[in-house]
Amino acid sequence: MKSKYLHFFHTKESILNQSIYFFFLLVLITYPLSINLNSIAIIILFTLSLINLFFTRSLEFNTLNILFYLFFLSRLVSLCYSENIESGLKIMERSLSLIVFPLIFMANKNLLSNKINFIKVLSFSSFTACLYCLIRNFYFFISNDIPFKWWFDWKYNNYHLSKYLDFGPNYFSTLIIINFLAVYFFRHKLHRLYWLLIGVQLFFLILLSSRGIILFFAVFSIAIFLKKAYTRYNLLGIIFSLIFTIGLIITTFNSIPVLRQRFKKTLIELKSENINEGKVGGLYNRVKKIEAGSNIIQNSPLLGVGIGDVRGELKKQYILMDFKEGIIRSFDAHNQYLESFLASGIMGFISFVSILLYGLNKAVISRDGLYFSLISLFMFFGFLESFMETHKGIVLVSIVILYFFPYNNIERRVLNI
Repeated sequence: MKSKYLHFFHTKESILNQSIYFFFLLVLITYPLSINLNSIAIIILFTLSLINLFFTRSLEFNTLNILFYLFFLSRLVSLCYSENIESGLKIMERSLSLIVFPLIFMANKNLLSNKINFIKVLSFSSFTACLYCLIRNFYFFISNDIPFKWWFDWKYNNYHLSKYLDFGPNYFSTLIIINFLAVYFFRHKLHRLYWLLIGVQLFFLILLSSRGIILFFAVFSIAIFLKKAYTRYNLLGIIFSLIFTIGLIITTFNSIPVLRQRFKKTLIELKSENINEGKVGGLYNRVKKIEAGSNIIQNSPLLGVGIGDVRGELKKQYILMDFKEGIIRSFDAHNQYLESFLASGIMGFISFVSILLYGLNKAVISRDGLYFSLISLFMFFGFLESFMETHKGIVLVSIVILYFFPYNNIERRVLNI
């Protein structure tokens, strides 16, 4: 009788583990394609993880999990002194990723064992998302009789291209770079077909023309290229590599209008003697957001203004500064460091930065090139977007930071429930 019970228990446990793994992959598949489907997959995965926890009554955790919970706690506390509770609750709903994904990985350590499948699934789903947007854009060109010479114009790419999946260009671009980094560092274990998928995504990256992310990609690629050239051919390798790289950059820049237009726009912004008078877009907007955020921090340096009141307080500053676009579009800070400080004060800022610095430190100690590159990407991305305030940002960052963390070199504690 006892053996039959044990057999039934192990069979049920096996089915549960397989279901958890299936829905984890489904989270990766739906992430680039649909926020609603992705949310449903996350809820089911979390529910199954709780059921699994009920049977195993065991959690493996480490310092990184605790830092995620502290960051969530700082945001939850700031909700208590927010005036706009409704807005704060919506943000906290998205912030649940900060406690959901740590618990999922703590309760299901087997999820962490197969990084190859993770990379394959995320690369293929991202490729599918890129292909879908390109097909939709092609249909738009044909149905509206857009001349071919305009197909690579900024007007018909960037936001226009990513809107088909409700994806901001910076977020889509960051996803592509994550895929590129993962395939590069696991290239010896992956079929060459995945480089074709990455090639399509990099073409899509150029059409998105997110200047900051493209700059990160260029610096990373050049650094790797030069390192390999020096290892094989010493100084001569570096010289020829630089000549080839400069030629490739110039050719790409001159061949693709959207890329040329975006970086020329940046050059105009930098050369503008009176940025307030020119109001030339991206740089002007970012300067105004930082200025507005800094003014708020001066008045509330310890506690911030509350997670539900950040946009409202920023809009008040935009009105005082006569920042018309900011008033109309109710911009957030577009900077996660600033956003965390505004929402939760010094504790929000420290708890957010601690996650990144702890991950970076462990990447260096364990000599994990992929994790170091991913954390560096997120640290840089934090200056471009308030990514912890959106579903696309907080889900992606939470999963990647927790999943690729070098657990093998870190002491893990077991909590029996």
